[in-house]
Amino acid sequence: MQGSYDAICARIGIASRPLDRINSTRREDYRAYYDQALIDGVAARYAQDLALFGYDFEGVR
Repeated sequence: MQGSYDAICARIGIASRPLDRINSTRREDYRAYYDQALIDGVAARYAQDLALFGYDFEGVR
């Protein structure tokens, strides 16, 4: 985000400044949010994508 902001400022001729971090959160690894029911639902809904790209839920609960 900072890089894009800096480029825009340079393009329009104003000084850039460091952007503040607002509403940032620390989250766990995405796998911590999946239970078996969610894994099953995602696997059913996105079965074609999972197969096409070689994704799986190995290492998820």
